[in-house]
Amino acid sequence: MVKHWIRTQSGFIKWEIHRDTNSDDYTDTVYWESKADAKVAETNMENIPNAADWYACYEEGSVSSKNLDHVATFN
Repeated sequence: MVKHWIRTQSGFIKWEIHRDTNSDDYTDTVYWESKADAKVAETNMENIPNAADWYACYEEGSVSSKNLDHVATFN
């Protein structure tokens, strides 16, 4: 449901989900064309169809959002 919703958001590039190999912690990284696109999508999250079903998968208080600046890429 969220996978399909996020694809419709302006500026969406990709969404990666990573699991810590030493625990059951997960980190989602979502890439946007601009900070403005990310902010609009964050505001639009309240319009996700059946959002309660998605949020129910997470432990209360375990979800946070951070806006990060890209510093470097190493290939």
